[in-house]
Amino acid sequence: MFISKLEPEDSIGMTTFDGQAHLIFEPILKKDIGQDIYSRLDEIKANGQNDLMAGFELSKKLLLKQRN
Repeated sequence: MFISKLEPEDSIGMTTFDGQAHLIFEPILKKDIGQDIYSRLDEIKANGQNDLMAGFELSKKLLLKQRN
């Protein structure tokens, strides 16, 4: 999985989008990732809808929140 490529101090968060944006998990340091995060990633399924802008907007909001 791509998370294994991160360094311990790297940060990652995840959003998905279909008809709307969904928060999978807020930004977290790789060293703090637990099994619950991997379980959430395993549950992501495609359903055919696409609201790309909502996904970008939610991701942007989370990045700006982390930066402050």
